[in-house]
Amino acid sequence: MHKFNKRNANNAVITALLLASLSLPLPSHADPIENEETITYEISGNSTDTLAAQMSALGPQGSWAYTKWQVNWTGDCTVSVDVTYTYPDWVDREDADQETVDAWDEMMDALKTHESGHAENGLNAAQEVEDANCSADSQNIVAKWANQDKIYDDETNHGYTQGAHF
Repeated sequence: MHKFNKRNANNAVITALLLASLSLPLPSHADPIENEETITYEISGNSTDTLAAQMSALGPQGSWAYTKWQVNWTGDCTVSVDVTYTYPDWVDREDADQETVDAWDEMMDALKTHESGHAENGLNAAQEVEDANCSADSQNIVAKWANQDKIYDDETNHGYTQGAHF
């Protein structure tokens, strides 16, 4: 026969609390927060050669378009990624012939597809930082995905193989 005493009662309460805590869900983080922004630079012209030359001269970092992403995290492992797209804005497209307009639209669709690949690398970095619970390795995770951007550009010839050309 089991004797009841205060010590046994305390042990029973502790055991019950431990068993109850095993059924509680573990705290989890939300998906990384994504903040997107698009900025543009103006170009003008009525031929694909003129447009290409202006994008090469005026585009960010010598590119026709550019995507910058930055992963941020807090002490409680709230993760966010800021994505900024930079695209050309063809301000006088109404002065061009339909063939040039069609070529532009096709090129811009491909350019946006390419840039979304860069944004995806930023999102992957943010998700991996979160999955690692914002560990000390987080900087290395971000660096790995930044390097993946370089590989992506090499593999796609900066979007050329995806149709980002005239």
